[in-house]
Amino acid sequence: VSDGFRATQPGQRPKPKSGRVATEWVEPYEEFRERLNVLVANAAQCDAGSLDCSESCFARSEHLRMDEHKGFGGCLYCAFRRVSTPYVLVLQHDRPAIRSFDAASVLAAMEASPEQVKYVGLPTKSSLARTGDSHLASCWHIQTEVVKVAADSDATLRPLLFWYDSAHICNLDHYVNFVFKKGRIHCGGFPEDSLGQEMQADIRAAAAEGRWKE
Repeated sequence: VSDGFRATQPGQRPKPKSGRVATEWVEPYEEFRERLNVLVANAAQCDAGSLDCSESCFARSEHLRMDEHKGFGGCLYCAFRRVSTPYVLVLQHDRPAIRSFDAASVLAAMEASPEQVKYVGLPTKSSLARTGDSHLASCWHIQTEVVKVAADSDATLRPLLFWYDSAHICNLDHYVNFVFKKGRIHCGGFPEDSLGQEMQADIRAAAAEGRWKE
């Protein structure tokens, strides 16, 4: 999904998160969007067998080009309305996956524990720091450990007590019916800024009472 925008008018300052960008950004961004269209179109020809080309990461993909600014949350919601799979992998353009990972094992863990594992974040420096034993013990008063969630999966997971918008795999139904519950994500904003803060506050309060797993 590429979000829509409006260019600044004379005297205005850019506000990228609100969809207002500097005029000099317009041409490069439009070029970026056109290149996406070409990559997706070429991948579609590969899928159809009309081109002899190597496997494309854009296979079976679609570029949703928003005419108006929707924000991160709004773009996600528009994309989810076109998804038919039970899980989604959310990747931001400026958050590349620099290492390969075993997605099949992650999905196997989620399938084996559907009520316990609805979201799995790919590790970042921030998330690894927040799931370390010392951090959980000192800041949350929680004693925990790496958990092997399914016997038939190679995945081992740590409890993540905050919702990160960074790269993650999530159950689609959980996203649509819980994350995007009415009023939870404000004006197409970032779930991390609203749901994430609410989630952290709730778990912190529960941890103080010794019932954080609830």
